[in-house]
Amino acid sequence: MCRPSVNGQDLPREYLNTAPQVAYVGDTVCRACHPAEFTRFKRTGMGRSMRPASAADELGPSAAPATLQAAVPGVSYGVYAREGKVFQSEEGVDAKGREIFSEAHELAYSVGSGTHGRSYLIWHEEFLFVSPLSYYTSENRWDLSPGHDTGLYRGFTRPAGELCVYCHSSLQLVPGTSNQFRQPRPGAAAIECERCHGPGQIHVAQRSSGAPLADAVDRSIVNPAKLDHSLRDDLCNQCHLAGDARVPRPGTRYADFRPGTPLDKVVAIFSVPTAMKGAGLQALGHVDQLHLSRCWTATEGRLGCITCHDPHAEPQGNGAAALYRQRCLTCHVSKSCSVAAAKRRQTQPPDNCIGCHMPRLPLANISHTAFTDHRIPRLEGAARRSLPAGGPSGNPKLIRETHPARTGLEQSPEDLRALALAYVQVAGNYPAFAGESLTLIERAARLFPRDAEVQASYGLVLLVARPGERDVAEAALQRAVDLGSSAVEPRLRLAGLLIEDGRPEVAVHICQNTVELNPYSPAALLRLARTYSVLGDHKKAVSTLEHLLGFDPGNEVARRTVDIERNASARP
Repeated sequence: MCRPSVNGQDLPREYLNTAPQVAYVGDTVCRACHPAEFTRFKRTGMGRSMRPASAADELGPSAAPATLQAAVPGVSYGVYAREGKVFQSEEGVDAKGREIFSEAHELAYSVGSGTHGRSYLIWHEEFLFVSPLSYYTSENRWDLSPGHDTGLYRGFTRPAGELCVYCHSSLQLVPGTSNQFRQPRPGAAAIECERCHGPGQIHVAQRSSGAPLADAVDRSIVNPAKLDHSLRDDLCNQCHLAGDARVPRPGTRYADFRPGTPLDKVVAIFSVPTAMKGAGLQALGHVDQLHLSRCWTATEGRLGCITCHDPHAEPQGNGAAALYRQRCLTCHVSKSCSVAAAKRRQTQPPDNCIGCHMPRLPLANISHTAFTDHRIPRLEGAARRSLPAGGPSGNPKLIRETHPARTGLEQSPEDLRALALAYVQVAGNYPAFAGESLTLIERAARLFPRDAEVQASYGLVLLVARPGERDVAEAALQRAVDLGSSAVEPRLRLAGLLIEDGRPEVAVHICQNTVELNPYSPAALLRLARTYSVLGDHKKAVSTLEHLLGFDPGNEVARRTVDIERNASARP
């Protein structure tokens, strides 16, 4: 039998659909042959991961509006329905209660299954942003979205990042951008079958033609249960292993990951040692927690997510407790429990292993939300006592979560690159890593002189760590821009340095290009307006600020600055 091919190219012997040229077909095609699995999957959290927002779904039959105060005094947010659509608004008032600004946006997507809560996305043309209000199911109420509650984000200006959208939806990022996405095909928004099984082009063609299987395993499409342990786990790790630093491989996007291949080929993931972290569980910490459990270490990794979780089904209530108890009893025996059987039967539901060994605990990084503790502590109550207290470490090292040995990248220059960028990512929150981050990024900058991300990180780190080497930092930032970096921060820092050098005419071109790449970045537009002002072109400064206020009317800096620039432009 000839080996299958796509576009004239032979495909590998393993799972044939791991090859990058194999096309995705969409889960409506899967439904034709697997209607039962499709229907069950669409009822799970993954199958409900994102959907178009509607007034009926988000506000219920009463469509009752809600209003909440923002972290900024005088600013409030609201949510309301109109003509079957749901909107969120922002309003600012002065000390006398007079309106300063207001804006409202239709919610495009509801993100999340609703088990714990839902957040929302809005469109600005093809760019996606996170709205300021989320709905928290456990407390049956609206409140500020994560990041908005601390004042880190404001209004409707928080970009929806690639990882957030990838892990909740089937939307595709436009290459070279940070939050520009292609509109999904009709009916497609949530995670689909091919996220775990891989693209279905070959599978559909072979099964439709009635071609016989080449061996006992259908190699036309990935079956997660038949993968080796690490490749099996990478299917879940792509979204459920957040880590503290994620470094995409050069030229890759999250969507380049193919089930049945090592995740490390697409992204290297690192974690800060548990002892250094603040108290409490973290969202997306399931994998990290499981790796701390005796259940995982004793099985040498044979235990995985799908040992207990069926991706096609999501049991509820007493049924879930009974199901997971049966999962526990595949390795344990009832008599090994130190709690008397009579006492265990008094729990609700009775004899519930999960209730004692995997309790729900509040999250440290998301308000009003509790997740199941996957560390599986042996003794009842140990879960709360064993939460990390945080604290410094003398010579901390990041923990590599992905597996470079399976990708041929261990101890390679590419591996050093990933490690250096990871240390730079975590050093901002964990100063104990700052020294090592500088050492590693200097080495990486020498090894990768034509890597835009490495040069940008090197320049930014050097500005902080060694202010006396400003010229070296500026040169690195200039290389990053010349090499095509679209990131806002290194571009704007370079523009600021050029203005200090007395070269605003060069800085303005960098700012203009940054705005072209990131048209809804308040920081980029503010820097462009200030650069116009330095050049004495106050009319262009006013025009730029007015454009900014058109989509971000709550921007206090822009409102204050535009009046100054208007006065300057009116002077003869």
